Amino acid sequence: MKHQMKLTSLVKSCMSIVLCLFAGAVAHAQINLAGVYELNRKIEGSVYQMYLELDFANQRPDFTQTFTTKTAVFKFLPEDFMNAKKLKKCFQGTKASGFGKYRERTLFSLTEEFRITNPHLKGGVIIADWENEVAKTGKVVIIPNEDGSIVTYGLTALDRSLSPDGMRLELVKDLLPAGAPGHRRQRVKETSIDEIKEQCEKDLPGIICLLQDMPDDETETDIQPADAPKPAGPLPKNGNDDIKIDLWKDTQAISFHFHTISIGGDFGKFETHALLDFWPEDNGEISMRMYGTTVYVNSGNRREYEKIYTGRRKGNKIIFTRCMDSLNGRDYEPLESWEPSEVVIKSPTQIVFDRCTYTKKIN
Repeated sequence: MKHQMKLTSLVKSCMSIVLCLFAGAVAHAQINLAGVYELNRKIEGSVYQMYLELDFANQRPDFTQTFTTKTAVFKFLPEDFMNAKKLKKCFQGTKASGFGKYRERTLFSLTEEFRITNPHLKGGVIIADWENEVAKTGKVVIIPNEDGSIVTYGLTALDRSLSPDGMRLELVKDLLPAGAPGHRRQRVKETSIDEIKEQCEKDLPGIICLLQDMPDDETETDIQPADAPKPAGPLPKNGNDDIKIDLWKDTQAISFHFHTISIGGDFGKFETHALLDFWPEDNGEISMRMYGTTVYVNSGNRREYEKIYTGRRKGNKIIFTRCMDSLNGRDYEPLESWEPSEVVIKSPTQIVFDRCTYTKKIN
């Protein structure tokens, strides 16, 4: 009990994860983004260059079908950047949502060609698959700006210090049909694209995992007018369904993670890591293990906590009635009034316990 009280008092001010996710959306929304983009930047002696064609509505032909000469006209890139004789033939004759060529040059040049497939609009940004000329694959986050330019994270197999992560690609040609609404930066409920970008800088694998778990956004064509006929059937209670969330799976290990660095009274600066995992009981109840560690920077002391809580889900909460201190071998006891007693389900990938926001990870 004492350990839990200390963890509760120490973590009073929690750093909330920036993504507040949609609870309901369409399965796969059309993305009205199509254009030609160029990047040509010089930073501290290194040169970063990219030519990128995207069309998430109709797809693009590979570069061997569009570049047939040694030189071409570009806005920012050198005229021989897409020299037809030097283009890779691995994607020859194909179409995809996008194709690109990237070059980083410091002492020598590193070049990659790639195609982009399977785009999804999530949280106002686009997440897609990429594959380069030697069949290496990965995920890319594409962030649109209000002026039509884009920023990418995760593109190419190069180390992040050599990659185009976070660099602005200018829109040099709009490929959308005349009159078609283009996809631009937009606010998404309680979060913003700027916050997603910040998380891409800090923890790209983590934000990719979160975006993959999100349902696809609705687009303007998905949203019905106010006077549109309503589907038959009763409305859900209170006008809102329970949030669907996977707390456990037979084939995957699921856990929810929290981390903060803060200052706590007489203890000074400290760092806390905590995780939650869940499992079903035979009687329909839900059990949750909370494991946490706190390291005090000034003294170097380390505290470890582990408790198991048991209760039932009611709406978008799990209400616990008892817990046990498993780290010290104690049996179940009823929860005291001052102890945390509920999990609040905020989204398919976020829950709140003891005023701290935990984010889902699939191991």
